Amino acid sequence: MRTRKSAVTFNKPFVLNADVGELPPGTYDVETDEEEIGAGEYTGHRRTAVVLYVRQGGSTRSIFATPKELDSALERDKDA
Repeated sequence: MRTRKSAVTFNKPFVLNADVGELPPGTYDVETDEEEIGAGEYTGHRRTAVVLYVRQGGSTRSIFATPKELDSALERDKDA
């Protein structure tokens, strides 16, 4: 298992999943957990979980989502 850190930017308000509701546009820190897959000389990684960090008023909230939920939210933001 490995964790990859990155950032994502949303240009419009967005919904990551039904549990959270709408979030404001902005840049968010993201941690993605990946598990190793493969055997022999070829190895890859599959994303298994995503944590989006929402900073508001001096506090930080961790929002857990699937990689598909994050990808879908980013795609909707790009298309809108």
